[in-house]
This record gives sequence, C-alpha cells and structure tokens, in this order.
Amino acid sequence: MLLLGLPLVLALTQLPALAMFSAFYHAGALVFGGGHVVLPLLHDAFVTPGGVQNNIFLAGYGAAQAIPGPLFTFAAYLGAVATPSPHGIAGAALGLFGIFLPGILILLSALPFWDGFRQQPRA
Repeated sequence: MLLLGLPLVLALTQLPALAMFSAFYHAGALVFGGGHVVLPLLHDAFVTPGGVQNNIFLAGYGAAQAIPGPLFTFAAYLGAVATPSPHGIAGAALGLFGIFLPGILILLSALPFWDGFRQQPRA
C-alpha cells in the first residue's frame, strides 16, 4: 500500500520530507540481494534531481565502504546531506527509517505464516 500510495500522496502535497521518505522507501522496497543494488536507485533519487552533488554522493559511498555494517546505513548519510530540508539528524533518521521499513514490514507480515510453517512435521 505504501509503495503505491506514497507517490499519490506526494503528488498532492509536494512535501520535501515526504519526497525524501518516499525515495528511501522505494529504494528499500525494490532491492533484493546485496546492498550495492540500492546505489543506482539512490543516485537517481538524489543526485540526478540535484539534491546531492555527485562528489558528495561518492564520498559518502566511500566512507560507507570503509566502516563495518550494512550499506543501507548510507541512507543516513544521504538524508543528512540532502537538500532541501529535512537534513541533518532529522534527514538521517528519515533515511534510515524509510530504507529499513519495507524489510521490517515484510518480516512482520511473514512471522505468523512462519510460525505455522515451522510446526509442520515435513518442514
């Protein structure tokens, strides 16, 4: 519902924070596999329209590679440096929440089925 509804609400409201959340949510929802698959989606969402300069994007990617942890945390960096507002800590929190929310929702929706599945003797 969020995947289809966010663009509609965004078209009606034009809120910058909602646009940022939508970009991160879509990147998180459309990526399966390794975190590097998200890079072109984030590049198109932030560098192409001019919210982040390409050299700043690449510097953040380099820093994300230098530290341990999932590449999705690169969303916090992008949220912090992106323009227009929100940016800084609010943008970083919005980026992390937006990119991790699809996976959390899938996990929460699959848990009831998983519990029933694991109780099956053949499973």
